[in-house]
Amino acid sequence: MNDLVTKYRDNLDTSIVVSSITAALIIGVSIYGMRKMGFRTAAQIVSAGK
Repeated sequence: MNDLVTKYRDNLDTSIVVSSITAALIIGVSIYGMRKMGFRTAAQIVSAGK
């Protein structure tokens, strides 16, 4: 079992995971900020109408 976990960790590129999580956080915070500042139309465009 330990060998399987080691293979998984070796194949997983952590930079891809970290960069996608960081991008999602930045986009989420920017949408929240736009809505708070009154730019509701721009926030809806960025968030695909949600």
